[in-house]
Amino acid sequence: ANAAMSDLDRFVRTMRGRTAPAYLAFKTSSILKQLVTSPAPYLQFVNPAEYTGAALKMMKNFGEFEEMIKTKSAFMAARRMDPIIDILEENAKKAVNKPAAALSQIQKIGMAGLEWIDWACVAPGWYAVYQKELTRLEQESDTQYENARAKLIAENESKPMGQKLSDEQIDMEAKKGILDKAHIEAAAVYKADDLAPIFRSRGKGSEVIRALLQFQTALNVIWQNIRYDIPYYARQKQMKNIVGMIGGYVVAGVMLGVLAKAGSGG
Repeated sequence: ANAAMSDLDRFVRTMRGRTAPAYLAFKTSSILKQLVTSPAPYLQFVNPAEYTGAALKMMKNFGEFEEMIKTKSAFMAARRMDPIIDILEENAKKAVNKPAAALSQIQKIGMAGLEWIDWACVAPGWYAVYQKELTRLEQESDTQYENARAKLIAENESKPMGQKLSDEQIDMEAKKGILDKAHIEAAAVYKADDLAPIFRSRGKGSEVIRALLQFQTALNVIWQNIRYDIPYYARQKQMKNIVGMIGGYVVAGVMLGVLAKAGSGG
């Protein structure tokens, strides 16, 4: 935000805020494509049933579900469908006359559908990953506690009477080194937040470079998954993650093909 921009950068930044709404605003096809493609990256972390279960929970009370996630995750609370939304708000604040201000408001309204569907797709994925990790950590913690307690009880039985531990002392010893509820919660939130990265211009990237990349955010996520995640999972022999990732993108591709064919009347 504090970077000095040239006149060209300022001009291109303003035009970036005009270009995206021109292509995407008020388009049902854009919303449908977002609905099809957004869940795909989550299928490397959760299965379709887990994602669907989270989506159904969201549908029961959308407002409460949204508030719960934003309370848990600062990342989700500050999430933007696309960095271009920030530019739209910036243009609205800098509008020098009523027509320009009105145009900016229309553009924001036109992009609202995409923002909503993005959240409606991403929030269930976030929650499904969070809930799965929370359950895993709780079970792991319970197992560690029970194993430690059983070991301490066995050791306690062989001790002289004056050195035996009480049940309370055994519990305290068994809980040492095991994550408590607060740390388990924080770890589950971190896992859910630590998903596919957004496309960022690094180093000395100018607004011109960002303009060239602004429609490639989704492509970058796919590239990151294929180029880096699949080889990593292969080395770790995590075939389930690979199958989920590839399967998600295959299904998304098929559904996009169906939408394209329906849209063309073929």
